[in-house]
Amino acid sequence: MVRVPRWAEKLFSQRCSWGDAVATKPDEDINGWDYFVEFPDRPSDLPFEKTLPRKQAFVQIKSTVGLSTRTSVKLSNMLKACNSHDPWFVFLVRNDGSVFGLEVIGQLLERSLKQIRIARLEGKPLHRATMSLNFAPNDLVEGDIVSWMEQRVGDSSLSYISKKRDQFTTVGYERGFGSGKLIISAKNDEDFSHNFLGLGNGLDVEQFLYTDLRFGVPEQIEEFSGKGRLFIEPVPVDVCELRIFSPTKEPRMVLNGTVYGFKPPMSALSDGRIRFSSPPVEVIVSNTTGRLIVKTDEAKPQSLTVFSLHAKLLRWMRTSSIEIEVRRHGVRAWQGKFNSSATEGPKSFFEIISALENIATSTDLSHFHFSLNDLNQALPELYDAAILISDKNLRLEASDGAFGAGKIDTIMYLARAELAGATVAAIAERSVKNDEDRGTTRRVTLGPATILDAYLVTGTDDDGGAVLQEELAHFAKQAGMKYEVLVIADMMERLADSRKSGP
Repeated sequence: MVRVPRWAEKLFSQRCSWGDAVATKPDEDINGWDYFVEFPDRPSDLPFEKTLPRKQAFVQIKSTVGLSTRTSVKLSNMLKACNSHDPWFVFLVRNDGSVFGLEVIGQLLERSLKQIRIARLEGKPLHRATMSLNFAPNDLVEGDIVSWMEQRVGDSSLSYISKKRDQFTTVGYERGFGSGKLIISAKNDEDFSHNFLGLGNGLDVEQFLYTDLRFGVPEQIEEFSGKGRLFIEPVPVDVCELRIFSPTKEPRMVLNGTVYGFKPPMSALSDGRIRFSSPPVEVIVSNTTGRLIVKTDEAKPQSLTVFSLHAKLLRWMRTSSIEIEVRRHGVRAWQGKFNSSATEGPKSFFEIISALENIATSTDLSHFHFSLNDLNQALPELYDAAILISDKNLRLEASDGAFGAGKIDTIMYLARAELAGATVAAIAERSVKNDEDRGTTRRVTLGPATILDAYLVTGTDDDGGAVLQEELAHFAKQAGMKYEVLVIADMMERLADSRKSGP
């Protein structure tokens, strides 16, 4: 094992003592370093028990009796220097008293890791492979060698450790991590294209081969031969504006959208697909043919505005054909007509969205988001509440005397439901259109609901139930001064019971 000449050791140790640092040699030269340097304590305003640990560094010494500034180091030692979080330095000591220094970070760390990678892939033992180091004139360390090292470590040891660790793991991947080859399968051409446009449910992967390209040096990773799934998130190529014209006399919709494109490999340009997207509206164009998809991620929370758009589109599509115009940069890029859909949307969906739109006129729902899954979990209570505040007439029947014997002008109640962790509620009033005594029962026919006030209650332990009942009592008291009001405080429970018992 080659030892550092005694004169070079003394010279370096002496230069360290000049800077009040302690340079310690290892018991055996098997660790890749020749000196462990502890920097001197610096004055601090912190209390003794909060002072930072003393800074330290590992040093490898190279020596020469001539004027050469070139030397070589073992790759095994450079690996230890690179993957250590502590500062490492390599010094070249000449017998004329000159000392040159290099810090194992930045370009030297990058070059070292590249040489280590090449040697490993070629099957060379690192302790038998070397790399050359050339010390430039500006690497000459004049004066205090300890201050020179401290300046490179900086004020914060933690910051230095983080910087070196990040370099060790990321350097060499600036141009990408590698390349992969995989075998994928799709149900048909349409499924293949839709997935690459970002609309599919993933493609089956049967085989995957990855080649790592760190430092541009390829390394083939073990092949994955199991079953997998490929999900594709396309990159937008442009923006657009979608104009959807109503089949009735309603105003047209104008939506801001995103443009995606895909052309299957080795296919003609005419085989390409363009996706104009403004969720829940998706228009897929192939040649001159267009396909309209109205689609919402069932688990993704959306605003009421998005759900209102969804409901309106479904309603338009059931009524008649609709026309869509796409504009890019203010100019019409595509136009198509889509025939009416015979598919009936879920009735409860339209009723619920309509009810939430009515509630939004009395309380702010602009920041309230919920998903289709949330709507389904809120059933049937949410649908009951929607019916109670709809514009449909309502008929109540009860045993004689249940409504009392007096005249009733209006009926007032609370409609409420839990949705996405909040309570959505409305105080509604319905005027009596017909009051009929049928012997043992009394039948009361009510007109459309009028929402007196609406609420979105969040962040309360009892979901605001007591407060909402107080609100109902407040409105009933005010109305009772003007006309005869019957308050049904448990209207939601009564409706649920009638649904269980049947018509």
